[in-house]
Amino acid sequence: MLGLNLVIVVSALASAVVLAYAKETVSSIPRTAFGNTLAPEEEVLDGESRPAINFLLVGVDSIRNLPGDHPLRKTRSEGNTLTDTLIVLRVDPDSGDAAAMSIPRDLWVPISAVGYEGKINSALALGGSTALVRTVQDYLDIPIHRYVQVDFNGFLELVNQIGGVPVLIEYPLRDPKAQLAINDTGCVNLTPEQALGYVRARNLQALIDGRWQLVDSRSDLGRIARQQDFLVLALKRAFSEGLTSPSTLKGIVDNVITQGYIALDDRTTPDDLVQLGSDFDSFDADELRRLNLPVVLGTAGEASVVRLVEGEAQEVLGVFRGEDAQTRSFRVAIRNGTGETGLADAVKLALASRFRVIEATNADSFSYESTLIRYDPSQLDAARELERWLVAGAILEAHADDAGRPVELVVGRDWQGVLQTPRELGGSGQEQGRSPQQVTNTEEPDLEPGPDVELTQAPTPTPTPQPLATIRGCD
Repeated sequence: MLGLNLVIVVSALASAVVLAYAKETVSSIPRTAFGNTLAPEEEVLDGESRPAINFLLVGVDSIRNLPGDHPLRKTRSEGNTLTDTLIVLRVDPDSGDAAAMSIPRDLWVPISAVGYEGKINSALALGGSTALVRTVQDYLDIPIHRYVQVDFNGFLELVNQIGGVPVLIEYPLRDPKAQLAINDTGCVNLTPEQALGYVRARNLQALIDGRWQLVDSRSDLGRIARQQDFLVLALKRAFSEGLTSPSTLKGIVDNVITQGYIALDDRTTPDDLVQLGSDFDSFDADELRRLNLPVVLGTAGEASVVRLVEGEAQEVLGVFRGEDAQTRSFRVAIRNGTGETGLADAVKLALASRFRVIEATNADSFSYESTLIRYDPSQLDAARELERWLVAGAILEAHADDAGRPVELVVGRDWQGVLQTPRELGGSGQEQGRSPQQVTNTEEPDLEPGPDVELTQAPTPTPTPQPLATIRGCD
């Protein structure tokens, strides 16, 4: 299955700019009729603020538009179309803010209009796009105002039209099931096929010391983290490179928008997309809030599923209900100071609903005994606010140079997790004797890595950096 909706945001926002040049082409974009299924939008009078709206961005595993000799046709049939990873995108035209929430494809939910439960990725096949929208609205209690859907070929063509996506690769990567093979290292410009394989990968392997090792055992939850990082890189590429070229604009219109690879709801008009593009023409992809639903692994009969942790989910869902009372403006960068594989990504997932986490990478060494928050003097309040949410607290360390850097959270061996609610300012969780419940949204499912693959365990700290389970930009 694939994570096409990572780049749907690029399609939606990029197409807004494109349609300003080619409105006459919009009639060829397939539309889906939703009747009263989509949530009503507030009427906006002249001079009034425009309300935030939620898009449901849907990637589907359809091979209908792929060439007849494409390798995916050997592993897929043209039967029922399932959704891949779903994203709810909230855009606020007045503030210029945007937030994206991933919904795991294996989330176990009541399928609206069907009468029984199933994985959320089956809702489209069971009841069509209206059933999918109703399921998301009914189960998560959030409004969906607009709908965007893209298929395999839409993803491939979009990446092709923006000239690929440059990423930094530490070790050769592969996932045979996802048809991923990246043999080069350093700054690599991913081809459309490599990008497709990367966002589909659920069993990511790296070639380390001559052996292929599984570097992320979180399956779909790990894939979601990688997809969100790829989304930001693709957005940067689209807006900094692709959309400045008239030939690229025309290519997106001719090869993506008008070819039937993208479908919209029947409410969205060309003027809506043009206005959206105008609202976000200077949007910084690093400012996109990336959120994840807290889930736990479970089973339903013989199927492996994930179930929503409803109490913990309300803060995340509140963002998409317009209840976000504490949007924090400062940026946070996570650094893994222990060498434990995947730790930076896990911490990012745990903090993303509360802070604007922009990256998760290795620290300068793996010898950090204590967790550390680095900040410049202007960020003292931000550092204190971040420390309040950490179970074991952190040492605050000011630096006097490079003002404007994000607040850095260097995770040490004393890391114990993230609090459900913050403590009062002053003192760590250990000092106050607190033992609150931690956010648990990164449990590891069972995997079948294959006979020639080793599962990388959390290593003893070593000066040699361990492979990251995500890619990052070259700059």
